[in-house]
Amino acid sequence: MTRQYLCSATLSFEKGGDTITIDAKDQRALRFKFDIRHGEAMTPNSARITVYNLSQASEAKFQIELGKVSLSAGYEGNEGLIFKGEIIQTITGKESLVDSFVFTLASDAGTALNYGVVNKALASGHTYKDQVMECFKAFQEHGVTLGHIADLGAKRFIRGAVLTGMAADRLRSIAFATQCTPSIQNGVFQMVKNTGTLPGDAIVLNSRTGMVGRPQQTIGGIVV
Repeated sequence: MTRQYLCSATLSFEKGGDTITIDAKDQRALRFKFDIRHGEAMTPNSARITVYNLSQASEAKFQIELGKVSLSAGYEGNEGLIFKGEIIQTITGKESLVDSFVFTLASDAGTALNYGVVNKALASGHTYKDQVMECFKAFQEHGVTLGHIADLGAKRFIRGAVLTGMAADRLRSIAFATQCTPSIQNGVFQMVKNTGTLPGDAIVLNSRTGMVGRPQQTIGGIVV
């Protein structure tokens, strides 16, 4: 098993062709902290990122709504993407007499989930997957890509169906009927069986793979 040593993180902001990258491994880099919240639901994942002591010119670049932000974290030689989304709010201020900060709130595919609308009539003989793919097209218009879609069964509807309204709401109904959980993770739409997992090896979380302290079970999930 790979030994995990020396924490690292890389933060990147992008708007058009303008990019700001902060690498925590660089001792000259700016200090930043983050709080990432993921969930398997038709609500956006979120990131709360605070960057300290930016110049006025760089501070102005950070205050860009709908700019892109990505964050990778882990250990040297073994970083992984933990958040990718769009900026929805920035706040500037001072933490002390000498330390200023820019606080950024970002969401993962928030525009797609909040504004993705489906309006399609399907003929008789369609399947649940046909309905899902029509809903996905509403997300695709906002930059979401397609990931893993679980087996939704071979049932064919004897009547046609009209899909109209918010794509996220329609997907919740389909998920309830097919015992699946839809979500968007780092800009990728997926549907996973409630009793299943994504394809690939299971992720092992323990002290040898980098977990610090003990996991805590809460109403909202497990805090690691």
